[in-house]
Amino acid sequence: MKMLYIGIITGFLAGSFGYIVFRFLLKPVISYKYIKKNIIKNIKYFEDENFTIDKASESCKNLNQNAKDLSEFYDTSMPVWYKTMLNSNNENVYDIVNILIKITSSTKKEHITKHIKELKNKLTD
Repeated sequence: MKMLYIGIITGFLAGSFGYIVFRFLLKPVISYKYIKKNIIKNIKYFEDENFTIDKASESCKNLNQNAKDLSEFYDTSMPVWYKTMLNSNNENVYDIVNILIKITSSTKKEHITKHIKELKNKLTD
């Protein structure tokens, strides 16, 4: 009977440890990578040389939402150790958000192309 209690307590502690590791170490990294993947997916429209500003409204809405999601995630959910790692890799989230906002508010094709190149330089893996 005593072994049963030891097994239950050991299982509970192992499960709790696994939850903490996933929740506080892995989930923020996975979420950040997911947001970055969405940004890359949404700028594909602007990489085409034949894109038009008139038809870019849906992509602009998506990029605007990505900027909001990234900024909110960075301010509320991202752990300090991951922020430090991003800063050491010269990946400043606020710069990325500012570039996304510039892209969505630009009205000239040349400016958007310049900002897309700048954004690609900032998004490092």
